[in-house]
Amino acid sequence: MNPSLATPRDREEFFRAARAEASDQLLQELIQTVVDKCFVKCITKPSSSLTGGESACLAKCMDRFLEARTIVVKALENQQ
Repeated sequence: MNPSLATPRDREEFFRAARAEASDQLLQELIQTVVDKCFVKCITKPSSSLTGGESACLAKCMDRFLEARTIVVKALENQQ
């Protein structure tokens, strides 16, 4: 599509789709980062099930990661 021929609605739809795709990609990266970091930290000996300590560690690791992310997002929003 020639950008100069696109209607405002076409441009709006294009940017909405691009933002949604970027958001999906960021979410996937966030999930992968949490999985990688928390797995390395909490799972010392992989087996067919998690121990109570591993489950607790994973829950705390995820909570800390999400809390830190929330703090960073709020700080960035306040800068704008």
